[in-house]
Amino acid sequence: MGRNITWIVGLLVLCAGVGQLGAQTGPNAAQSASATQPRGWISYFGDHRLGTKGWQARWGFHFDGQYRASWADGYTQLLLRPGLNFYVKPNLFLTFGQAYIRTRPDSVRDDGVRNEDVRGEQRLWQQLQWMPRVGKLTTVHHFRQEQRWVPGLSVQDRFRYFFRTEVPAPRQGFYLALQSEIFVKGGRSAHARFYDQNRAYTAIGKRFTTETTTYGKLEAGYLYQHVLRPDGRFQEHNHVLVLSFLSTWSRQ
Repeated sequence: MGRNITWIVGLLVLCAGVGQLGAQTGPNAAQSASATQPRGWISYFGDHRLGTKGWQARWGFHFDGQYRASWADGYTQLLLRPGLNFYVKPNLFLTFGQAYIRTRPDSVRDDGVRNEDVRGEQRLWQQLQWMPRVGKLTTVHHFRQEQRWVPGLSVQDRFRYFFRTEVPAPRQGFYLALQSEIFVKGGRSAHARFYDQNRAYTAIGKRFTTETTTYGKLEAGYLYQHVLRPDGRFQEHNHVLVLSFLSTWSRQ
């Protein structure tokens, strides 16, 4: 068990370190500016099979919705992301989906000009998710590719790697969640910097179970988000309080 936790923590540190290295190297690193923002996110994540037998066990649907806001400025963001799941194995599935993101940008832009615009972004996304067990630990890896249609820009390609583990707490039904996700640009959108952002997260969670399965989890935690803006010089350091509900209910 001790080795497993050491390996998990080491991987999380590595993900965060790669992100910081990408942001701090390059021709504009010495000239970079930064801002720190306190924010709050409310999130729902759900993956639901159509059934447990036959073809229905192979198919399911995904949905996550998030509302993000800053109490330091006028920033708000609504994200809606549905998808279709295909289960290769019980712990391995593919997802193909679409997303809509509505953003009211920061009230002051990088150049100091007030910005009240509301922006809508469309995405297509494809993902492989693998959920191996490591001893008593639950782990999740997902590899996601996105095609982003951002107003005023050409189509943006982005790749994301997400890692998460849940460490059982002494009290029955509770756990400690640790996760990190790194975002990198691809294709033409990576011409200046490949690094986009990194998110490191920790939370206390409570599982809701029946006698045979877990059908939902409630989490409250803290997320640190490091973002490198498209100009390659301006950086965000966001401190985020997160409340999440995760659902895995399936039709019986």
